[in-house]
Amino acid sequence: MSVIDMERYNILVDSQGLIWITTYGNGLFCYTPRTEQFRHFGNSSEPNSPAWDYLLSITEDRAGNIWIGTEYAGIIKVVKSPYIHRLFLPECKGALGKNNNIRSVYIDRSQQIWLGTKNGNLYRYDRQLIGKPYTITGLNPYCMLQDSKDRMWVGTKTNGVQIFERQSMRRISWHRHEPDNPASISHNSVYALLEDSRNRIWVATYGNGICLAEESADGINFRRFSFGQILRNNIRFLMEDSKNIIWVGSNDGLLRFNPEELFTDPSAYQAFRIDPDQPGGINSSDIKTIYEDSRRRLWIGTAGGGISQYIDGGDGNSGRFMAYTEKDGLAGNFVTGIQEDNTGKLWISTESGISRFDPESGTFNAYQFSEKTYANYFNDNAHAYDNQGNMY
Repeated sequence: MSVIDMERYNILVDSQGLIWITTYGNGLFCYTPRTEQFRHFGNSSEPNSPAWDYLLSITEDRAGNIWIGTEYAGIIKVVKSPYIHRLFLPECKGALGKNNNIRSVYIDRSQQIWLGTKNGNLYRYDRQLIGKPYTITGLNPYCMLQDSKDRMWVGTKTNGVQIFERQSMRRISWHRHEPDNPASISHNSVYALLEDSRNRIWVATYGNGICLAEESADGINFRRFSFGQILRNNIRFLMEDSKNIIWVGSNDGLLRFNPEELFTDPSAYQAFRIDPDQPGGINSSDIKTIYEDSRRRLWIGTAGGGISQYIDGGDGNSGRFMAYTEKDGLAGNFVTGIQEDNTGKLWISTESGISRFDPESGTFNAYQFSEKTYANYFNDNAHAYDNQGNMY
């Protein structure tokens, strides 16, 4: 430890238990108690080295980044990357722009990886993301579903739903809104797809509610369901829980319904909206994602209100919400995805980075993978988890 200036130094124990030591003249040190590893970072010709060795102060932000005040060299930001990760670009030419803006990620039952990009392309890769992918251009994919008949449903932005044979990728059918046909899909922007426990396919549109795909020998007709309010028919997410209740994320509230009841009464649904006068209410009416974890707890990701856990009242009709926001350590309040790892921790993607959340302790670790703001912006639907414990 004699290499550390004992006259002028500061010590910080960060949120991961790492011990950071700044010195006046000998740069930065980091000690990892778990491995007893001791590292030194000093100014050098390396592009990622500290800008200066004369360090005066140190602190950590809510995203886990380390900030260091220097003498005469401004502020140094240390971006940690605590998990091994790989950056993958579908289009190698040009890292920026629509070509590599991933709007949807899906892993099918064969562990093939499907990526939809903002430039309209759909890519199918093997599980290693190597080799030349199968590519469909001009599709504008927004969500995907492998159904029980091994077909791939692709919901698009402004171009309806297309159904493909999964292996050959031959298009079987293409369904778009027809103004004079009430059995057509209700809107051409499809943001979510769900096959329920009875193998029924539900299609969520961003503009005109949801549809049930009813298949016969003559093809597929769509039975429409509307939720009244204009914004409430802008649907982003669908999820069926372990009790066979379907939850709907809209721009104007969290909705839930029992399909058997909805079939006989189109108004048989419940809506949860933000209400400042209601204690235990949901934190935002703009719902981005919904997730049920391995312990059957329901988590709601919102635009602007962080995440909320829905706690059932026990009577099937009532419940309350427990919110977690940036104030609690969440990376950002605009949540775009929730996934659970094999240890029961939730990984929450936001427009400001990713957080790992421990539901048992209620604590967060927030991570950013780049100093560039845009590189920590995660899109809706752009997340998946394979059977090997890899997260995408």
